[in-house]
Amino acid sequence: MNKPDYSTYSMEELLDCQEMIDKEAWPERYQEILATIESKVSASPSQAAVNKRIRFENFCYELSRELCWSLSDEFSSIASLFSAHYRNKLPSVLAYELCPICNGAISGSKGFIGWKIKCDNCKIVGRVAQIVRSSPSTTGSDC
Repeated sequence: MNKPDYSTYSMEELLDCQEMIDKEAWPERYQEILATIESKVSASPSQAAVNKRIRFENFCYELSRELCWSLSDEFSSIASLFSAHYRNKLPSVLAYELCPICNGAISGSKGFIGWKIKCDNCKIVGRVAQIVRSSPSTTGSDC
């Protein structure tokens, strides 16, 4: 079996590989994927900025999916309608996350249909959509 040349992969493809690879079956390839992602993030300033943006957007997308299935955060969404305390309280799914680029702290503010989050260290900003889940019988198993 030929070994993949991860240096030819786009950032999106690398992030997909990072998420989908069986880390136990292919630990060397997983480490190579991580190293390639880091080298792309550290590339030329203009390309590094694009790759950081892609990486942070992927991070926000994954958080949106987690937020969709978080029961405690469903309570917070309802409570925010009636309580100022919950209105700008960061959901638990977001509260303890670290920036995927620099491991800096994440802060956020409530937006119209979700959360605007930013890394306090590298100042990158993204949006986490707060998707309202319908009954499983009408939408299947995904948000």
